[in-house]
Amino acid sequence: DAARARSEAGTITATRSSSGTRDRNAAPASVILTAGMFDTGIAEALYYGDAGYSLLERAIADAAEGDGSNLLLLADEYNQRQADGTYSPELQAFQAIYCVDHVLPTAGEWQNAFEESKKSSPDFGGSGLLIPYWCSSWPVHAPKSAAISFPKSFQRTLVIAASADPATPLTEGKGLAKLLPNSLLMTVDSAEHTNAFSGNSCVDRVWVRYLISQKLPAGRQMACGA
Repeated sequence: DAARARSEAGTITATRSSSGTRDRNAAPASVILTAGMFDTGIAEALYYGDAGYSLLERAIADAAEGDGSNLLLLADEYNQRQADGTYSPELQAFQAIYCVDHVLPTAGEWQNAFEESKKSSPDFGGSGLLIPYWCSSWPVHAPKSAAISFPKSFQRTLVIAASADPATPLTEGKGLAKLLPNSLLMTVDSAEHTNAFSGNSCVDRVWVRYLISQKLPAGRQMACGA
């Protein structure tokens, strides 16, 4: 809390190496770590699963002492900042796709949800609702009857969901598997955001076979350990 308060007060500086500029001979740039950068850096570390917690602990400890360089590095990774200082268009594309894929709340519904989320998580509760807020000004909206359904004959599909993924909760994986009538939900005992090709032999054995032959074990659910 103390470190984040410093970011809101603008008293944390961060150094970005010259590799993040168009001029490779430029001196490292010093910037003020904003509260937005602080939150984004934390979000990026959480995608790493258990391996990200020690990295995040160090980054927050440094920020509490006034050095936000590690959090800035994480934020730049999340925002896909390139070596020449430009950014990948992926996040902008994500917003465009999200806005037409979801039936959005009204301004009043959004405000109520925002207030409730802040009560449950004062520091970060509202950040997860920013995309729906941005969509309020997006020129293209999803139709109000945007329900999705698939025929029972839809191809066999593998859904992989981690039990402790902080970015995409297990409930969302279960929801997707329920939506796909002929799917196999693989639940992985993990906090990583992506578990395919991460060294888990249980996951990779099923996943690779599915990629090659589209064959999956019988049933609708299976579990893999850490």
